[in-house]
Amino acid sequence: MARLAEHPNIRGIKDSSGNVPQAAEIIRLTPKTFQVLVGSAVALLPALLLGGSGGILAVGNVAPRECVELYQLARERRWEEARELAWRLNAVDTGIRVRFGIGGLKAALDLLGYYGGPPRMPLTAPDADGIEEIKEILATAGLL
Repeated sequence: MARLAEHPNIRGIKDSSGNVPQAAEIIRLTPKTFQVLVGSAVALLPALLLGGSGGILAVGNVAPRECVELYQLARERRWEEARELAWRLNAVDTGIRVRFGIGGLKAALDLLGYYGGPPRMPLTAPDADGIEEIKEILATAGLL
């Protein structure tokens, strides 16, 4: 990655692995002008602390304001507030995206008053029990 980062047509990377040590190594080995974005809510705060540029997060579809707020808190070095918000976002990310996948994210959008709609085949929507679990996750995170 460090060699690729020197190429004039390569400006950055999105690391969706959720592997914070890996993201940290990419940040360390690449120029400051190289944009390192993460794709996992739990990796966002550590990546920002280590010099990462930001994130492209699935949970951002469900909690866009909170994701922007986390970014701002980190940039302002308000670590305690950022950490608390990161834990809430991670609970939503793991509780919905990891457990229910795209269908869960779409159901969460529907519950929040947006349009998530049905997932395309072969993906499936959560059943009634899953919808209730998603409601609880959203409520606990202060999103519903």
